[in-house]
Formats: sequence, structure tokens, C-alpha cells
Amino acid sequence: RRKVITQDGQVGVAVNDIAASELGAEYVSGVFKVVCSSKTFAKGDPVYWDASADTALTADDTIEAGDFYLGMADAAATTSDENVKVDLNVQRPVPTGVSS
Repeated sequence: RRKVITQDGQVGVAVNDIAASELGAEYVSGVFKVVCSSKTFAKGDPVYWDASADTALTADDTIEAGDFYLGMADAAATTSDENVKVDLNVQRPVPTGVSS
């Protein structure tokens, strides 16, 4: 399983294992499967990343310090699915009444 990482507000998926304090390559766009641990997503839903548990979060989950926006669900996923397909770094929607 590839590691999800974030740096300077950009989300990426490591191409290979990257040791701490080492340089490495990452994908910053494209569709990737990530672990979703009994979550339900509709296509187009925002997907967040729980950095401490290494799993996807829905917009209804509690987003804690260190968690971050990952992208948009590229396909629906149900609680029986182990993974959700995410289109990395796709612009997240701005809630109604909030300026961007």
C-alpha cells in the first residue's frame, strides 16, 4: 500500500517507500484507491485523510489537527468496501454562504 502524504498544502501518494528526512517521488494528481474503513461515499463527495489512523474520512466525520483534505471520491463506496477511489487534489467545494 502506498503512503498518503501532505506537504505545503499539497497531497500526494508516494511512488515508493520514502525514509524520514529523505527525498522521494510522489503522485499529486490522478485517481488512487485509499483505505476507507466502513465509510460511505457517493461519487463527488469530499474525502479527508485521518493522518493518525491512515484511513479516509467523510465530511461528516470529526476532522482533527493533522488530518487533511485528500480529494473527491471518484466512485461510490459503501461500508462493505475496503477502499474508496479518490481523485487527488481536486478542488473541494466551498460550503454555501462561505467565501472562497
